[in-house]
Amino acid sequence: MRRFAMATVVFLAATGFTMADEATDKALKEIAGEYKIKSMEEDGKPAPKEALEAVESVEIKGDVLTIILKGGKKEPAKIKLDVSKKPAWIDVTPESADEKKKTMPGLYKFEKGELTIVMDESGKRPEEFKSTGKDRLMLVFTKKEK
Repeated sequence: MRRFAMATVVFLAATGFTMADEATDKALKEIAGEYKIKSMEEDGKPAPKEALEAVESVEIKGDVLTIILKGGKKEPAKIKLDVSKKPAWIDVTPESADEKKKTMPGLYKFEKGELTIVMDESGKRPEEFKSTGKDRLMLVFTKKEK
């Protein structure tokens, strides 16, 4: 009887992880694609026009978000989604040598071809889609038409 109970617990745990993985995979596929930046705010204020103009596009492929700057320089970051949270969570970890291992927790939503991400560079997860507060960054991307 004990073995059956233990096997059931293991099975249920494995099934739960599989369902979570499937939901994450589905979300990653949904947001995959090429985007242009629509707006950017930092610490509650619109980012300078030069910052917006420096970004050529943003590409999401699998669990990598790559910012492509004018001139072709690429700044990739690993992303991790948790769609079980409401609003959904995103963790962004830049892959550049100087920022590697610095994970920025955030929130994301994808509605009508528009991806909104708000994250906190200090390591504290935002609770709402606002860039107010020190070290807060909110980005809004519009999916490019194919």
